[in-house]
Amino acid sequence: MLIRISFFIFLVVVIFIALSGRFCGPEVFEDDNSYTCTLTINTIGKGTVTVDPPGPYTNKDTVRLTAIANERWSFDRWEDSLDSSDNPVTITLIDTNTTVTAVFTYVGEPWKFVTVNDSRGSDNGINASILSEIASAIIDEGAKIVLFTGDLVEGKSFYDTHLAQLNNWVSTFIEPLHDAGIQVYPTRGGHENKDYSLSIQAWNDVFTGKYDLPNNGPEGEKNLTYYVEYENALFICIDVYIENNQSRVNQSWLDTVLINKNVPHLFVTAHEPAYALSGGHSDCLDDYITERDVFINSIIDAGGKTYFCGHDHVYDHAKINIDGEWFHQFIVGTGGAPLH
Repeated sequence: MLIRISFFIFLVVVIFIALSGRFCGPEVFEDDNSYTCTLTINTIGKGTVTVDPPGPYTNKDTVRLTAIANERWSFDRWEDSLDSSDNPVTITLIDTNTTVTAVFTYVGEPWKFVTVNDSRGSDNGINASILSEIASAIIDEGAKIVLFTGDLVEGKSFYDTHLAQLNNWVSTFIEPLHDAGIQVYPTRGGHENKDYSLSIQAWNDVFTGKYDLPNNGPEGEKNLTYYVEYENALFICIDVYIENNQSRVNQSWLDTVLINKNVPHLFVTAHEPAYALSGGHSDCLDDYITERDVFINSIIDAGGKTYFCGHDHVYDHAKINIDGEWFHQFIVGTGGAPLH
C-alpha cells in the first residue's frame, strides 16, 4: 500500500512538470533580459523637449528626442547620457535610469539692469532731487530692470507717516520708470523696519496692484523676499530684516530656488553687506559668520559670483577669494542718503 502511494505522488509530480512547460524545450532555459527603463529629461535655459514615444520603456527601446527652443533662445547640445548636438536625435535605452539634458543658449539682444540703494533724505523721507536724477539716467541707459535693496525712505514708527514716505518714493522713482517700461524690484532696509508690524503693513499697502512684487518668497516673507527671472538671468532679492532673523537669510528656501535655477546668470541682493566694510555699519551678515558662509557658498555652487547690497552710503567693490574662486561684493549705497 505504501509503495502504491509513493508511485502515485511521483506520477502526479511528473505530469504537473510536463503540463507546466518545464523540460519542454531548450527555450525554457533562455533568459528574458528585458527590464523597465526610466528616461528623465532636463533642460538648461529656455526650451522644451518632445519625446516619441512617451513611454513606458524597456531596455533596447529607441526614443526620438526633439528640442524646441523658446523665443530668443537656441538649442545648443545634449548632455549627461547623450553627447550630441543633433536635433532631433534618437537614443537607445540600455541603463535602467537614463538622464538626458537639453542645453539652450540665449541669443537675444544684450540688456542692462541697474542696482542702487539708500535714497533716504529730508524731502518727505527721500532725497528727491538725487532720486529723480537717477531715474532719468536709468531711462537714458535703457535698462530693463532696477534692483533697489533697502533704505528707500527715512522711515517712521507711525503708519501714516511711513506710508506717505513710501508713496513719495514710488511717485518720484518707480512711476517714471514704469512709464518707460522698466521694472523696479525693491527690498526693505533697516529704515523700512522702524516698527515691524506697522512697517510691514505700510510696505504691503504700497507695493500692491500695479506695483505688486512677486509672491514666491518663503512663508512669512511674502512680498518681502522673492526672486525674478528675466531673459537669461535669475535675480534673488532677500529681506534681511525678518523678525527674529535679522542679518540672516532663509537658507532652506534659497536652496530650493537655486536647485531649480534654469538660466545661466545669477545675481543676489540684500540690504546688508555679507562682508563688513571697514569703517562701515557693524550690523551685517557677518554677525553670523557660519550662516553667512553657507549663504555665499550656496550662491557660488549655483554658478553665481556676485552679491549686491547697500547699507553703507558709498560705492565699494570687494573681491573675496573663496577656495580659489573670486566672489564679488558690490556695495552700492549711492541713492542720495547722507554720506558716511
